[in-house]
Amino acid sequence: MIFSRKIRKVIFYIFILLSGLISGYLIVNLPQWLKPAYTEGDYSKYFGNTKTKIIFYGTSQCPYCAMTKSFFTERKIIFSDFDIEKSEKAKQEFNQLGGTSVPLIIIGNRRIDGFNQAAIEAALEKLN
Repeated sequence: MIFSRKIRKVIFYIFILLSGLISGYLIVNLPQWLKPAYTEGDYSKYFGNTKTKIIFYGTSQCPYCAMTKSFFTERKIIFSDFDIEKSEKAKQEFNQLGGTSVPLIIIGNRRIDGFNQAAIEAALEKLN
């Protein structure tokens, strides 16, 4: 009987601990999960010329920036590449766009924050 109470108590504490860990994980990640994959808007003033349809703001150390560049390069997609650490103009534009993290990608009228392959592919499909 004493052994049974101890087991119940241990199981209860494990349940409380797991509930706290799961709740913490959900609270931290919920805003990211609920954020839309892209934001539509008029980004025409950021395009240098009419041929450019894709703008990329990133840094040289960002692994997601490297993944994005590889994605475009492998598919032979032409894009304007701006490093916000090396170009003051790029940093200003990034800030004007409300950028908080890299990569920030503009494809036509869609702005994508971070590397989201599905959102990028959908934006490219809409662009064509």
